[in-house]
Amino acid sequence: MKPRHPKVKMRVWMQARRKGKREGRILPHGRDDLDASEWTASELEESGPERTCVVTRQKARPEHLIRFVCGPDGVIVPDIRAKLPGRGAWVSAQAEIVRQGVKRGVIARALRARSRPAKGKDATPALTMRQDMAEFVDQLLESDALQGLALANKAGMVISGYAKLESSLAQQSMLALFHASDGGPDGRRKLGQVQRRFALAGLNPGALGDIVTIDVDIFHSSQLSLALGRENVIHAGLMSQPGAASFLARICKLMEYRAAASPDAARKAVMPGSGDQMPGNDVD
Repeated sequence: MKPRHPKVKMRVWMQARRKGKREGRILPHGRDDLDASEWTASELEESGPERTCVVTRQKARPEHLIRFVCGPDGVIVPDIRAKLPGRGAWVSAQAEIVRQGVKRGVIARALRARSRPAKGKDATPALTMRQDMAEFVDQLLESDALQGLALANKAGMVISGYAKLESSLAQQSMLALFHASDGGPDGRRKLGQVQRRFALAGLNPGALGDIVTIDVDIFHSSQLSLALGRENVIHAGLMSQPGAASFLARICKLMEYRAAASPDAARKAVMPGSGDQMPGNDVD
């Protein structure tokens, strides 16, 4: 049997895709395992509040993904803040998935498909990617999270020190409690008990569940001290104030990347009813 011409195959596939859209399916059956170089223009130019991971092919909001872009020299770099120009490839914000994308070359193939030159233009340069990309992304996320903590501190949203934090829990709800990774477990346990005691006494109703408090223990005391501009910081708290969720989102993304927190915990970091949104980019 004579094989179909490629244009005929594409026309048949596009008809199936249009039918799938009418039936509420995003992709026709059997497209999930295709190579990134075979994706169509409609798949490459995603819009809306969700993106598709090029490795797992699962959809998620941008705050739970890492964006990769290709520079003019053909070097693939992570776009942590999702602000670099050009088309990008999105990967789930988990270190193991990023490693898989680098090892299997999925990220490079997706970016190569997105950067195909127009007819008559110069060919796309060969793309290169560092093999320790997963570790490099971890460093960038950690730096971004500590920078967010420092900005929150300058905005007066952070309380540091065990005594100050303990007294503040009676009047102020906390979005996050920071505990140095090299600190003892007693302080963390006692602060949790104080928070629950004040909540049960009605002094801080938000601690009972209206506002989710996340325990963060991924930073060393030296990192917390440098970010907050104080010495020997072991415990700190991020107050529940307008705008604080955007700073916490950076920290949750790092925790999710290191598998220290699930994506559900990061989603709950936004204060209910506050109107704060996790930072994202609706345009690729």
